[in-house]
Amino acid sequence: MTNNSNSLVIDQVTKLTNDSKNTKVDQVIELSADLSNWVTTVQLNEKYPQFSAAQLKTLFWKRREYKGLSSCFRRIGRKGYVCLPLFGLWLAGKLPEQMEGQN
Repeated sequence: MTNNSNSLVIDQVTKLTNDSKNTKVDQVIELSADLSNWVTTVQLNEKYPQFSAAQLKTLFWKRREYKGLSSCFRRIGRKGYVCLPLFGLWLAGKLPEQMEGQN
């Protein structure tokens, strides 16, 4: 990913965190549907080395234990794919399913 794609992801996440809850669900769908937002876990580790391969493997293996993490990850065949904007929102605790009951 280039700096242009990084700024695009940041813009998408900023827009999502600033809108109302009803439109947040629609925007999560929009972010998920954009294939350019999805990278393999190996690519995620290469781009963001603060997350080790072992950390990512364990985290996504136990994704059902963490509210909202399942929406960031998909397994296709033997590879795992992560939606970067949704993963960033999950880390920030800003996914709609994480925000339920906080108002």
